[in-house]
Amino acid sequence: MESVQTASRELRKEFENLIVAFRPELWNYCLYLTRSPWDAEDLVQETIVKTFAHMAHLYQVVNMRAYLFRMASNLWIDWCRRARLVSQDDRFLRAIPAPDEVDRADVIGSMEDLIRLLPPRQRVILLLMDVFDFSARETAEMLVITEGAVKAALHRARRTLQGNRACAPVGRAVKKVPPAVVNAYLEAFNKRDADGIAALLDEHAVADIVGVTQEYGRDTIRKNSLSDWAQDPIPMRGAYFDWDSTSFIGVFAMENGEEKLDTIIRVTEDGERIRGVADYYFCPELLQHVASQLHVSARARGYFWNT
Repeated sequence: MESVQTASRELRKEFENLIVAFRPELWNYCLYLTRSPWDAEDLVQETIVKTFAHMAHLYQVVNMRAYLFRMASNLWIDWCRRARLVSQDDRFLRAIPAPDEVDRADVIGSMEDLIRLLPPRQRVILLLMDVFDFSARETAEMLVITEGAVKAALHRARRTLQGNRACAPVGRAVKKVPPAVVNAYLEAFNKRDADGIAALLDEHAVADIVGVTQEYGRDTIRKNSLSDWAQDPIPMRGAYFDWDSTSFIGVFAMENGEEKLDTIIRVTEDGERIRGVADYYFCPELLQHVASQLHVSARARGYFWNT
């Protein structure tokens, strides 16, 4: 088993290097689809995991950028279907003539309209073609529908977008008083007290270094990630925030005389114990996005160990 795990990790790093150039725009695409940076990161991570898993089943050369967008598009449509969000009216699939081109700035500037007004498939098609420059043929291949269906959906999406321009206000991150157990975690964090944090964890807690590794159980977490963190020489502090009903701990560290966002930690708790910790240390697009809401810079880093 250990040899398989080691080989899988090496292949995963090779795969990460293969797709690294496409990660920023993939993340932006997922953000446009979901409207939530947290859901966007989840969709990106699921897209990467499933694309990596599918590599063993592909016996032809694929356009990796297109394949990633295809995977993300279909995963997101499936998410919506499971949430009963997909429109039952598929009449937009009828082939009708395409309208005049819509200005790209109008598309990007009206994302709130897209989220609020367009059915999932129309949203996917408009974004793929008008923002990310995929052709009707490429988009049809991604969604396994005809080019006529793609053009019909694009026509309806553009027409809806042209007729609606009001955008909803963007939420902002604000400091908030955390629950007691999270406050205790934050206090132990700011004291660099690994044992204090471990004492707050449930016996079966899970630590997720998002996109890189997971640790199962309090003892494993204490022995590995908490031990490494306790020995990190860089001074850092944590602060608790709430942004659009999502709470998180922003971790800040000094770099070249400037305090920057180092990572984001989200804690899952049951009122008495911490059951899960998600650390977004290797999620640069999410870190940059949240840093912009906090009016600070984010420390630059890669997506994987030593990248």
